[in-house]
Amino acid sequence: MERYDCVWEALCATPEEAREMRARSNLMVHLDRFLSPLSDARVQQLLDVSEDRVQALRCGKLQQFSLAELTVLAARTGVSLIEIDGEPAAIQRHPEDGMYHGVFIALAGRPDFYAIERDDIERGGRLSLRAYGVA
Repeated sequence: MERYDCVWEALCATPEEAREMRARSNLMVHLDRFLSPLSDARVQQLLDVSEDRVQALRCGKLQQFSLAELTVLAARTGVSLIEIDGEPAAIQRHPEDGMYHGVFIALAGRPDFYAIERDDIERGGRLSLRAYGVA
């Protein structure tokens, strides 16, 4: 029996396709967590999308959203996407503690990292990659 790090590796034809699906699904989960306490009307306003798109997002209809579109929606919620040593990461400042939180969206297990200052986030990301065994 073959073992996979994530479900996308089992379902996708190529590692590249699995990586993109992992990134899309992780971004969608991230968006859902951020948007879940908000009303549909507020989400429509914040993301500048139709009610149908809000419903598709809330229902997790991944096939209806490209990685590029999810990236734009994430940016509208204050999430920045950066690349650290070739790995895409979503970065967001948390208002409750003022820290920056990052998560590698294309890696199985979604390793995360934190920094107090925005300038330190890449260093934190590299340390996380090293601990995860990627770097």
